[in-house]
Amino acid sequence: NVIGGNATYGGTFNTGGFNATLVLDKQTGTIGNESSQTGYWLGPDATGSNYFVIDLGVSVVIKKLEFFNTHNSFYNDRGTLTFHIDASNSIVNSGGFNLTGETTILTGTLAAASDPIIGEVFSLSSNSQSYRYLRFTADAVRNNGLNEIRIFGPAEAVVGGSTVYSQNTVSLNHTITAVNDAPTVSASQPTFVLLDYQYTRNWGVSESKIALTKTDLDSSPVFDNAFLTSNGWVSADNGITFTKNVTYGSVKLDTTASTLTYYLDQQSNLTNMLRQGQTVTETIPVHVTDGQLTALTNAVFTIDGQNDEPELYLVNNLLGATEDTEYEITFAGLTSKSQFADIDGSVTAFVVKNVTSGVLKIGASAQSANLWNATNNAVISTGLNGYWTPALNSNGTLGAFTVVVKDDGGLESLTPIQVNVQVASVNDRPFVTAGGTVSYTENAAATVIDAGVIISDADDTNLTSANVTITNTVSGDVLGFTNQSGITGSYTNGVLTLSGTATLAQYQAALRSVTYLSTSENPTVNNTRNNRTITWSVTDSNSDAVGAQTSLGVTSTINIAAVNDATAMVAGANLGYTEGVGGSGLTSGNSLTLNGSNQFVLVGSSSDNVLTTGTIEGWIKTSNAGSSYSGIIVKQSAYSLFLYNNELITYDWSGVGNISTGRF
Repeated sequence: NVIGGNATYGGTFNTGGFNATLVLDKQTGTIGNESSQTGYWLGPDATGSNYFVIDLGVSVVIKKLEFFNTHNSFYNDRGTLTFHIDASNSIVNSGGFNLTGETTILTGTLAAASDPIIGEVFSLSSNSQSYRYLRFTADAVRNNGLNEIRIFGPAEAVVGGSTVYSQNTVSLNHTITAVNDAPTVSASQPTFVLLDYQYTRNWGVSESKIALTKTDLDSSPVFDNAFLTSNGWVSADNGITFTKNVTYGSVKLDTTASTLTYYLDQQSNLTNMLRQGQTVTETIPVHVTDGQLTALTNAVFTIDGQNDEPELYLVNNLLGATEDTEYEITFAGLTSKSQFADIDGSVTAFVVKNVTSGVLKIGASAQSANLWNATNNAVISTGLNGYWTPALNSNGTLGAFTVVVKDDGGLESLTPIQVNVQVASVNDRPFVTAGGTVSYTENAAATVIDAGVIISDADDTNLTSANVTITNTVSGDVLGFTNQSGITGSYTNGVLTLSGTATLAQYQAALRSVTYLSTSENPTVNNTRNNRTITWSVTDSNSDAVGAQTSLGVTSTINIAAVNDATAMVAGANLGYTEGVGGSGLTSGNSLTLNGSNQFVLVGSSSDNVLTTGTIEGWIKTSNAGSSYSGIIVKQSAYSLFLYNNELITYDWSGVGNISTGRF
């Protein structure tokens, strides 16, 4: 008989899980295929040193042991690895799970089990000592346990060359000692939630009942009178019922019906102080006993407070709002448009329950207001205003938000009411997107300015005009446009005006086609005006009949590169000169003239003090002047240069090494 062991898988030994209650204490013959929970498990996965103790009933000289390792095919467990067997003739205590004076009679290793499980035999042929108690210990495990152990005594005969071992049947008697089971008691949910009386509804709940269930496996428990009397319960009928005053009323225990009834005192100050939405609980402990053991449960009653809540009937339309504009809503303004009542107080605020359109802020001022929040920023009251902005481009009668009213006791009306706002329409500006940059070179053909211009309008589908303006115009600047889609263009003094009713898309295509051209030979004004800023604007068709709107101006940029025009020198004329006539020089009619983008005249050197006006553009020298330049080229001058006959002229235009020569 397996009489005990250490803690096992699933609980303490012999109390649930895989334990000794599942062991069949007899030889079963061949061990077949195992189910997912067949086997005797000593402990959880991979924990060694678990054991069980066997009582053979009598002392026996053990000669052979056969083990059938445990196996769980469902979890692929393969049982014990190494083990040892201790033997003794005495155990500790009458419970007897431990041996005294034990001797290790066998150590070994078991193979992993698989279906079908095969027994492994270990011989103890040299053993001559008899033992009554054996302890099997799993030392190292795959999953510790054992399916079956067979124990053989000494051989009695040899039959047909085989050894036959004794197999004794031993009768075992077990004594079962009764244990007193503790009683139990439980409480149901109360039949009603107790409710403080509300005058407007003429309604309250003053009584609620809880059923008590008491049980005991081996006796009939009763309510614990000693506990009741020591805790303030009073009986007026010899213990059949008990009553007690509690926080919000009184309770009665009926020991016959096993019920506990709560009576709410509607006249109590504590009860009347309960507010709307406030919930309290009253816990009543209940004891039962079987004479030796007791059990406790708590019966819990719920009490809801009430007050007369205000009622909101309607809110008339709010007036004066304008499309796309923030609109102030005060407590006084809402009050003047509302119909409400409160039988036992006064309304002190409106509570916004939901924003149905637009954006709502609440605060002391428009600057300090924060977005509506149902949890902590939803109250419009004296000193706290609402600031509502309708959805973009929305107008007409719009549902802004829903409200309830709140009274001075903090109670709110039950049904939210829609607040509508009358919003006047406005004509929205059209919108132009530009910003492109284009490069233009002097004398180049007309160039598109910005092919990425985009036009939009929230409430118009047509435009009637557009302006394209050069904000820093230079003489020679031209904006070009080819009439299209009913749109005609006119350019004057740096402004291209487009006229005609057409769609947004058609005006967008028209603006994208506008070109820039400069007819000037000096479009950068001597490198001081290297770009042009182009401003675009459009005007809508006033479809809302509240006034046409023109877009804000947006700009694109033209970067202009100048071209250096070549200078032409006119020379090669033969000038007659009479010997002996000196110092007269060339007349102004025979002056050497340089022809480029401007007219230039050669004059005498600066040391001759002949230069009195003009802008220096370059330098010249004569063949008689050595390596130094002896003259200058000036712009728009009438002076002459005194030269000798057949003298070679060399000039450097603007001093940048553009050298040319000529001879008189």
